[in-house]
Amino acid sequence: MNKDNNYLDNLIKSLVEKNQFELANNLLNHIFDSCETKDQVSELGAVSLKYKFADVSVKCAEKEYALSDDNESLFSSRINLSRAYFRANEIKKALHYTLINLNLSPDDYELIAAYISYLRADNRWDEVLEISSKLKKISKDLNIDTSDWDCPIQSVLEMKSGNIKKGSILYLDPDKPSYTQFDIFKIKKWDGIIIPGKTLYVYDGGGIGDTFLMIRFFKHIEKLGMNPVFYSDLERFDLYEVLRRNGIKILNYPFEIDFNSTWIKLLHIPTVLNLKEKSLWNGSYIKSFNYQKNKLKSKKIKVGVKSSGNPLFAQNEFRKITFEQIVSIFNDENVEFYNFDLDKKYVDVKNLSDQISCWDDTLDFLNQMDIVLSSCTSVAHASGSMGKSTIVFVPVLEYFIWSSSYTDNRTPWYGDNFFIVKKQDSKCWQSALDDAKKIKNKILYG
Repeated sequence: MNKDNNYLDNLIKSLVEKNQFELANNLLNHIFDSCETKDQVSELGAVSLKYKFADVSVKCAEKEYALSDDNESLFSSRINLSRAYFRANEIKKALHYTLINLNLSPDDYELIAAYISYLRADNRWDEVLEISSKLKKISKDLNIDTSDWDCPIQSVLEMKSGNIKKGSILYLDPDKPSYTQFDIFKIKKWDGIIIPGKTLYVYDGGGIGDTFLMIRFFKHIEKLGMNPVFYSDLERFDLYEVLRRNGIKILNYPFEIDFNSTWIKLLHIPTVLNLKEKSLWNGSYIKSFNYQKNKLKSKKIKVGVKSSGNPLFAQNEFRKITFEQIVSIFNDENVEFYNFDLDKKYVDVKNLSDQISCWDDTLDFLNQMDIVLSSCTSVAHASGSMGKSTIVFVPVLEYFIWSSSYTDNRTPWYGDNFFIVKKQDSKCWQSALDDAKKIKNKILYG
């Protein structure tokens, strides 16, 4: 990438880090309008794809393809086009252009691996398993590491069989090199062996939803006789207050770390405790503060809705569902909708953006909902941690915890009033919406 594009990369990175997504998107689109050569749109597309601006990356890839004038550049452009379509959740288009290249180069390992990933995103599991079996044989002959594409597949299969430990290990790769404060200080990683009285630092490092999901295990670790301490340097101070209020010890500064302790990443706790599905849920473990200022007086059925998540999440395009789609499953004048998408406002809805300034506010409002409906976001996990009736809309490329041996829309991670409805087609939520309608009727009306 040339000097100008290094500057562009740094500029977009800075805007993204400041949550200036609209400004960054407008800038990328403005630059696209001035691009004339294949190299220019290719480099702009690479930056757009890197920072997950799917629409711009697709426009760049399409223009690059149109400007390609020989077989070699067409082949390369189809690879970029497939990657851009994949990130934009245009899976069938990604499959189409990858298949063209495979017809030209049927033994290309990287192409086959990409094709498997796209098939998985299109929920074509029979083909995924068939082709991956063939690719394993090729990789063995070529001595190629297959973990990048094979571990996610095997993780789903293990989780569906109820094997939490192996499924989590395959998804999370706990042996992958890391560079936390604990690695720098050469503090021993916890191997699951219980040492009574020993301090165990649990390193954050994931999303807020992961924190709400996994913080449940602190009580389990305490009962085993160890002293868990949540360590985070991510400056999520309002979240820390929620955790402290719920009895979690917090540490934010490395100079206070006890070098004689042990540590583990928060998400890796199930991999060392060798937990079974039946032991994952032991009742609600997060309570709201119940500020008087957040008290709702309406006597209508309160429905909380969270339709969008963090735009920086690698698979955000796959989990997107509109607010209008979610509320379409209701046909009851006695229902009042509460919008938990704080960056959006809707007509004839109780928008909470002006009333929520911290996670304690969010929990207060969630706690008053009769039912919460959400895409796969931190709000869903917060609601589940409090034991609220919840329905989560799960994409085809689902987060690893949503795969389990359960087959009735429930999940072992939360209570019997928490349900997941899964997308069956990469572009259509209709089957999940149909399931959600039946479930919400049962929750609200019996």
